[in-house]
Amino acid sequence: LDHVIVSPFDRTLETATRILKNRNIPIEVEPGLVEGLYMCEDPPGYESLEVLKQKYPLIDTSYKSVMPWKLPREGYGDDACTGRVAKTLDGLAQRYPGNAYRNSRKTLMLVSHGAPIGAIHEILCGSWKYVGQATVSKFVEVQPGKFKKELSSDSSHLSDQSNLRPW
Repeated sequence: LDHVIVSPFDRTLETATRILKNRNIPIEVEPGLVEGLYMCEDPPGYESLEVLKQKYPLIDTSYKSVMPWKLPREGYGDDACTGRVAKTLDGLAQRYPGNAYRNSRKTLMLVSHGAPIGAIHEILCGSWKYVGQATVSKFVEVQPGKFKKELSSDSSHLSDQSNLRPW
C-alpha cells in the first residue's frame, strides 16, 4: 500500500485510521473525495487541516490536494459529483503514475462516501454503482487507463453485514 487518500470528513478519517492501525502509512486528505455537495452545508462542513491533524496524527500535512480545500458548487443529485471525482482521479493518476507492466504500479486506497464511490465505478468501469457502508471496492489497472473491477461493495470483512444501506 503506497498511498491512503481520504475525504476530510471525520467518518472517513476514523475509518482510515482504524484500517492503518500501526502501519505508519500517512493519510493524505483530499477534498475531491467528499460526499455529494448537495447534501452538505455551504461550504462543506469539514475542519481545517491543522485541526484534523490534531485529531488524526497520521495526516500528512505536506500533501497538496488535487482539488481546492473550498470546493466549487455542484448540481443536485448524487451524480453531480462525477466531474469532481473524475478530476480528482485524473490528478491522482498524474501524481502517482505507475506501470503495471514494469512492476512499478502504485497501490492507492481511497476512503470516501456513497456518491463518490458510485462515481468511481462509473468513471473506471462505465456504470454507476451504489455500494454499502463500510464495504470495499477494488479496481486494478490492466492497461494504461483501463481498469478491471475485482471487488464491488464487498462486505466479507464485516462481522455484521446487515443494514449496509446501499441506496
